[in-house]
Amino acid sequence: MADTVFNDGNSTGVWSDAANWTAGKPAAGESWQISADCSCDSDESAAVLGAGTVDAATTLTLTGVGKVYVSEADVTIAGTLALDGGTLRLTSTGATTRSIVVDGSITGTANCGSNDIELSSAQNTRTQVLIDTSGASIVGAGAGTLIHIVEVGAARGQIYLYNTAPITISYVHFAGLYRIQVTTAMATFTQCLIDDCYRAFCATRCVLDLDRCTISNNTSSGFLVEYASYGGYVRAKDCTFDGNTVDLNVDAGRLIWHPTGCMRPTTDIEAGATLTIVPTHRGS
Repeated sequence: MADTVFNDGNSTGVWSDAANWTAGKPAAGESWQISADCSCDSDESAAVLGAGTVDAATTLTLTGVGKVYVSEADVTIAGTLALDGGTLRLTSTGATTRSIVVDGSITGTANCGSNDIELSSAQNTRTQVLIDTSGASIVGAGAGTLIHIVEVGAARGQIYLYNTAPITISYVHFAGLYRIQVTTAMATFTQCLIDDCYRAFCATRCVLDLDRCTISNNTSSGFLVEYASYGGYVRAKDCTFDGNTVDLNVDAGRLIWHPTGCMRPTTDIEAGATLTIVPTHRGS
């Protein structure tokens, strides 16, 4: 049981009302649980919290100036995290990996800002958004109002996809991350912006489908496509590599352009961008 549970006991539906919690609003370091629909429209970041859970069939909405910060713990989204202008930040200060575990859904509205989900990592890959089930989803409001998942720490977090059946992630801006990793099945990113991210990694027989995405990268290493043995790969359809891209490197991996039905796919490599194919011995 969490230290305090939001049950909307005072029927106001808001995080800031202490009477809506079984033991008052969560204090610094305390664990918390959302068991009734809750709206956070207040800045709660002064109390950096412990582990949190949003129960199934329940929605936590972060709206306006609403901010919830968690450090050295995981947040599990079994229900819905609705991003409506507020911010959820997850911090790892050491070598332990901390996760926002998405078993339910993350949704975004037209009010999404530039920092909807913040990952703050002291070491690479030690914070992550973990898609842990095939029923999970992350869907923004549309092409003009993306959900922004950004790294704000000294190192870089990651997106870790552990779904066992194909899933689609739409209208999301991934910024400053170390890796997008597909581990067990296929993931499709539709109309997403992959910005200043180091690499995509596909495990055995896994596929990352980039559908009408923009890859914009200003790191010195470029955007690296990697795969494990036995044929994981990245597939790009109607994608744009914009002028901030240093390199798109295909090293020990496969990048495949593919059509939609009978239509010819297009990939734009704009001024200042480079596509680099690096020969690699794959072995037998």
